[in-house]
Amino acid sequence: MKTWIVSLIGLCVAGVIYAQGLLICTSCGREAKTGETTCSRCSVPLPKPKKESAVTGELPAMDVADEISKLSVAGIKEHFRLATKAETNGHPSIAFCYYKNAMALSRLLANERFSKESHAMLLRGTERTMAQLKRGEIRCKICQGRGKLAKSQSTVRIDGVSKTKIESSNRLVEPVCPTCNGRGYFNGMADVERIKAELLRGRTEFEQRQMLAGESRLGRLFVVPELEKLLTAQQRALLMTGFSSPCDACQGLCVMSCTTCRAERWIKCPATGCKSGRIDLPKTQTNARKEVRLNDTPEDKSICPRCNGVGEIRCPKCDADGSVACKTCSGSGQAVRCTRCLGIGIADCTRCKGLGKMKDASPCVDCKGEGKILCSNCRGEGARTR
Repeated sequence: MKTWIVSLIGLCVAGVIYAQGLLICTSCGREAKTGETTCSRCSVPLPKPKKESAVTGELPAMDVADEISKLSVAGIKEHFRLATKAETNGHPSIAFCYYKNAMALSRLLANERFSKESHAMLLRGTERTMAQLKRGEIRCKICQGRGKLAKSQSTVRIDGVSKTKIESSNRLVEPVCPTCNGRGYFNGMADVERIKAELLRGRTEFEQRQMLAGESRLGRLFVVPELEKLLTAQQRALLMTGFSSPCDACQGLCVMSCTTCRAERWIKCPATGCKSGRIDLPKTQTNARKEVRLNDTPEDKSICPRCNGVGEIRCPKCDADGSVACKTCSGSGQAVRCTRCLGIGIADCTRCKGLGKMKDASPCVDCKGEGKILCSNCRGEGARTR
């Protein structure tokens, strides 16, 4: 029975742990040491670890000419520097905001001015910091987080009196749990509510830092005042839609806590008569007394075939993940798209009908000759957040 449970739980968490770059045997669930290619316990070949890019210090050089491009490049480099600093200091939620801000600023640069390598570095930074926020611990159900099983002892009951056989070592031994290898937990996804709270705290800290630095706010984005004065309505919308608002319910995680297991990943065994993994059997009348060990299953109880004696089963709704797809955003992680501008953040000027000039050929005072203004419904963010 224990072998079956070990294999089941090991396979459940192996995929989650592998996504975080750890070496976990898919057969027995044992965490391998660095450099091992086969499991030291069952000799099964280990999967190749997922390589995680290291935090680099500088972006490649960019060739710029106009003032907007110069200010954009300076802002990208500064936010990238602050992101790597926050990530190094152990603040992934703040670093995530800086990476997203730098990615939004890169939309002002042409493809030939912003290299693919620079874009890939910013993208890896956002993925790396989000992975750090999601990393958590899953308590082992076999040892209940202790890392050790119940004490092994030889106790017998004779004529209604309990008697203990003294082992040769004269001490009781607590064997190490084979499922978690004595750790008491597995590496997996952290609680969704905790991740959301950490993202909100990081966002608040990010905004306070940028306001103290004197930067101007465009939706969720921050730019230097010199750049903000030069931007047109279309450029403003391009920036704000690049750092769009996340879903209010999941804060961009695309998932929400499972309501069936309350993010505990396991639920009580629903089998009829199951109590802590045991099912009562009809008692038989007999006058014979039998020697029964304390750790053995009593004759009037049977191991539950549904939970195999654990007392709990994997949550069928979330498949023991603790989270399900967000119902508000349908798993996209984004706020509801604006129905007026269809998410682009701009619309035709209502005064000049998108022409950019009045009947007397003078520039339109509302759009300043652009023919476009920020969407009045979403205020240029492309999403309905209010």
